[in-house]
Amino acid sequence: MTLSEELAGFAAALRYEDLPASVVERVRLHALDIVGVCLAGAQLEFAAILKRLASNEKNPESTLLGSGGMRASASAATLYNGGLAHGNEFDDTYAPGRWHGSAPTVPPALAVAEAQHADGKTLITALAAGLEAGCRLTRAAPALLSRGFHSTCTAGVFSAALAVGRLLGLDRERLANALGVAGSFAAGTMEFLSDPEPWSKRIQVGYAGQGAILAARAAAAGFKGPRTILEGRHGYFRSYAGDGNFDLSRVTEAIGSDWQLLKLYPKRYPCDHIAQGYVDCAIALSHELSVQDIETVTCVVHPLARAIMFEPHEVRYRPATGWSARWSMPFNMAVALADRALTLDSYTDARALDPGTRALMERVGYEENATMAFPGDYPAWLRIRSKNGRTLEEQMPKVAGSAENPVAPVEYEAKFLDNARRALGMEKARTALELLRNLPAARDVAPLVQACG
Repeated sequence: MTLSEELAGFAAALRYEDLPASVVERVRLHALDIVGVCLAGAQLEFAAILKRLASNEKNPESTLLGSGGMRASASAATLYNGGLAHGNEFDDTYAPGRWHGSAPTVPPALAVAEAQHADGKTLITALAAGLEAGCRLTRAAPALLSRGFHSTCTAGVFSAALAVGRLLGLDRERLANALGVAGSFAAGTMEFLSDPEPWSKRIQVGYAGQGAILAARAAAAGFKGPRTILEGRHGYFRSYAGDGNFDLSRVTEAIGSDWQLLKLYPKRYPCDHIAQGYVDCAIALSHELSVQDIETVTCVVHPLARAIMFEPHEVRYRPATGWSARWSMPFNMAVALADRALTLDSYTDARALDPGTRALMERVGYEENATMAFPGDYPAWLRIRSKNGRTLEEQMPKVAGSAENPVAPVEYEAKFLDNARRALGMEKARTALELLRNLPAARDVAPLVQACG
């Protein structure tokens, strides 16, 4: 049996009643989280372009989130919503695979669930199947990123194809075909890192969802795809990760009992996941001294984290835009220490260029520690030396969202409201929140999705 057949069998056999309560709740919370992130993204400049593209589609199957009620085909809505999901660097991450799971998986599933008038339990089951498969595909080949592939998208098309296929009622045979076809749409490069305004990073995610819908609908119509799309000679792992850079056993071992999607961690702050724990540490220490008292700030980091968040020096210490500041550890530390918070409103071009912020950024440095478990659970270690010689230190071995450092549902909900109000206003945001709270009981998810339009 090939890997795609095993994953298809897992997805086809999965029943809501078989899901552990922890899995149901995590899927519900991450659906809530990514819908809120999409709504916040509706205000971004690139979103207007994706909305115009979607307006050319005349089949009103699915809702464009935060659009004022616009509807389009499920495919067009997914390109738009998927782009928004990755628009603010606020979407969740699966640590072992450095995979943003909900962004490529939830928007196409929502679009098709709305079009199919699926109930909440069916949607949750489909998302559980897709997210679990995506987590496993990325943990089997974490080297994709270093080879220049954006695994959020390259693996996301497979996770979304399984989720959409389940919503369409595909059996094991046709789900395997959907995965085979989806491999033709596994695309996305990391070259966006060279772009100060990387719009391509966003559209890649929406495209993965579009490809998933096409693959699943083609399979539903009888179209066939290669069963060895994952492990074959020219398949996903050998072509994208390269020989010797993947472990196929990690795709299916203990599937259905060891739920990897429980390691999908939400973000508290709209920046790279590497910085999340350091921001928590900075905010904690900010209450013990003023920024005027700070002599130096030292981030103890793994060498790989240093290469991402501190280099290139001229970009990380002199970000030209609020967007590029999201990958600057000096900026994130400076703002967190000065404001005792880090929000969507922190990342403006004016703040990135602010002389006071840049002066504090110059006091932020790093100390390499190759023994840190990275990416692991994104550990953080921050040390501040004051001008009077006092040393303050804070460590976070496990990032927020991990089993050892859980994020409570009330925090997910507060984040949702702050994101959703930007597109819907607070009254409609509260209505949407109530509907999403009750997702498992929904007889038809269409009104829920439309409430977020």
